[in-house]
Amino acid sequence: MDYIGGIALILFATTIAGALSQRIGVPSVIGQLLVGILLGPAVLNWIRPGELVSVGAEIGVIILMFMAGLESDLKLLKRYFKPAVSVATFGVILPMACFYVYGLVMHQSFERAVFLGCCVRGYLSFHFRRGVARIR
Repeated sequence: MDYIGGIALILFATTIAGALSQRIGVPSVIGQLLVGILLGPAVLNWIRPGELVSVGAEIGVIILMFMAGLESDLKLLKRYFKPAVSVATFGVILPMACFYVYGLVMHQSFERAVFLGCCVRGYLSFHFRRGVARIR
């Protein structure tokens, strides 16, 4: 597909998917990501990775981060800094480090030890979020 057609397809499909996602109560980014997966090499292969797609993706990430910064409230960030650091430390870093060391003690390779730490951290993170959602 030529550049103009590819850009038009990307813009049209992501706009429609974003609007439909919001209509059913899902963030528009989810619909746009699903369209990217559908049109990309994973499913239909209509849009192939190339220089145009790479540059467009980088510009999109920059704009997304800029918009997230615009919506950030510095007072809330200051207020929740300590709880966020403690959750990150005890909910992510500590379990990952402990099970990484456990993997090394059990004579696993570096990659397997890191993988074990990531799996346990992901498992704990999932159950922690589920418990927080239940409290609300």
